[in-house]
Amino acid sequence: MKKRVLLLIFTILLFALVVYLQPSTEVYRLKGKLDNSIMRNIEIKRIVDSNPIWWAKIKEASFIEGKQLALLKEITLYWPERGLYLNAQNGTYDISRGRVKLDRAIKGYTENMVIETDGLKYNPQKRLLYTNEGITIRGKGFTITGKEASIKDGKKLEIKGNVKSVFK
Repeated sequence: MKKRVLLLIFTILLFALVVYLQPSTEVYRLKGKLDNSIMRNIEIKRIVDSNPIWWAKIKEASFIEGKQLALLKEITLYWPERGLYLNAQNGTYDISRGRVKLDRAIKGYTENMVIETDGLKYNPQKRLLYTNEGITIRGKGFTITGKEASIKDGKKLEIKGNVKSVFK
């Protein structure tokens, strides 16, 4: 049971942004029955060749009876190489499809930039990280806003829909 839960948490975090940060065609899936299970205070670290790639902390993961779905609460992801943190209040993980959706006041930040959105989704089949719930990016001397944003295959960020930029 413990191995299954660790595999689930690893899968949740891996597919959400590792593809964005480290292009890969691998999609990990959790197999097994976890109905009505709850895990709390989960910490996962991905290390390759003694180098930390990312870590994640999830306050709670609840598995829904009869569905391949996990509800996530208070999620923090960190990529040391990029100095990037990503925080979300809530999220869902569709175990059968490998899709993640983060909801409510998502905030990402580095030393020089802050990214805010109300929703963030990851589709592993398309290797696509996207939002259609508005995005704001603030950095030293600039602010960019838009209705939609996406990153395909860990490449460039594209912002669409009522895009506005202010440079100071």
